[in-house]
Amino acid sequence: MLGVGIVGLTSILLNSGTEPAKNPLLGDVLVIVAQFFLALQMIAEEKFVSHFDTHPLQVVGLEGISGVVMIVTLLTIFQFTLGNSGETGNIFDVSFGLPPPPPHHHSFSHR
Repeated sequence: MLGVGIVGLTSILLNSGTEPAKNPLLGDVLVIVAQFFLALQMIAEEKFVSHFDTHPLQVVGLEGISGVVMIVTLLTIFQFTLGNSGETGNIFDVSFGLPPPPPHHHSFSHR
């Protein structure tokens, strides 16, 4: 918790020379909330493994499946609520953030 607090104070108090964040406090709060849910997930996993006598690899597999279901669900909801503004760079526009591909060169020359 101390590390999150130090990073949070640094992001609020110090200017790194880049464009300042619009709302650094919101970012810090979101990090703390994410850590809270991560701790809850770890506690739930421990209780699940000990109570149901489940193999640890099965728990990891179930965690992966539930993570994929959760991310796909959230991305779909966010696409139709936040990402549908008509601007480029919405949630599913991966190519917007990638650099252009290098020119294609053939390794064999035709003479």
